[in-house]
Amino acid sequence: MDHQRSVAHKLGALLGDRRGDLEVTHRASDRHALSALVADAVRRPAEVAGTAAKSAGGSRARRRVDLLNVAVAGLAAVAVATTAVVGAVQAATASPADDALQALAADEKTIASAEATLADARQQIAGDVAEADARAEALRAALPPVATAPNPADIPPGETEVPDAAGRIDIIDPAALEKVSASIDTYRGELAGIALPPLPEPYEHSTVDDDSLVDVGAAIDRAQQHLADVDRLTAELRETRAQLRDHEAAFAAQLGVFAGSFRTAAEKVIAEHPDATSKYKDAVTTAVGAVAAADLRTDSGRQTLAQYRDAVFALVGSQVYANRVREEQRQREERERAESEQEQRPSVPGGRPSPTQPPPEEPKPTEPEPSQSPTGPGDGGGTGAEGASR
Repeated sequence: MDHQRSVAHKLGALLGDRRGDLEVTHRASDRHALSALVADAVRRPAEVAGTAAKSAGGSRARRRVDLLNVAVAGLAAVAVATTAVVGAVQAATASPADDALQALAADEKTIASAEATLADARQQIAGDVAEADARAEALRAALPPVATAPNPADIPPGETEVPDAAGRIDIIDPAALEKVSASIDTYRGELAGIALPPLPEPYEHSTVDDDSLVDVGAAIDRAQQHLADVDRLTAELRETRAQLRDHEAAFAAQLGVFAGSFRTAAEKVIAEHPDATSKYKDAVTTAVGAVAAADLRTDSGRQTLAQYRDAVFALVGSQVYANRVREEQRQREERERAESEQEQRPSVPGGRPSPTQPPPEEPKPTEPEPSQSPTGPGDGGGTGAEGASR
């Protein structure tokens, strides 16, 4: 008896109070219907006897026993007793660990799904960190080639190669370039500092004694502990992802400030080259708008930097061309004025020209306007592919 009470106590602690289930089982049986049948069989003989007495005019009638009703009542009582015994036997012979085994199976199914989700999330975050670092590295490498360009004034007219002694013009403001370079280095350091939590050891199903509450309970405890570990690592991954998003947002804001500096630089370069052709000024305005709207972490965004460099180079080249044309015009006017003055001087006897008269000079050809890009073939004042690499 003590052993049965102990088993019942363990089962109640593990599975909860099952009296509600027993009540449902009792309600689902035919015990009440059979009891009603018994009561009805007992009641009917009394009703029959009363009716017979009334019909005899109040005389006392001899009581008769209805053997059929007695037989029915006896059978009904036996059926009720049999039903109660069967229900008790079923409840006693059911395995106490069945419900616990079902709970264990549900936990193990949840563990399999949670482990797969955790592994996918960790792999996704690791890929995001690597991609962010690669983009930052590509931007860092793309800045020096677009920060400056050859000075068109140091490229001789008609030449397609940039001389070694040619100077450089600033395309990107040096202070802004230094600041964004430091921001990139800091950002990459933050990415390198992101540590992903290790995955837990895969859960392994352990064989248990299906009829042992102790074995099944211990297996459920192990499954619950593994689920708790998976939940903890999932929370850590959420924090890591949030940390990555914060770093990305801060870096994107710094790149926005850097891109905004191009507009001020573009306005300055246009104002410093007033004689450049208007189409080159418009090209610079369009290019700086593309830089401001681009995500410089992408390939297309970095390409806008090269386009802006080419536009500024063409603008400066157009100003250099205008300066050279103006200089040629001044020199031509000086020669014409000198020739006119010489003609007005009296010549020496013998028709010889005056010793002070300078010899005539050959006119210099007028050079065409430069190309738009320091990397494309020149059409007079620009540079070719060789100039772009210097």
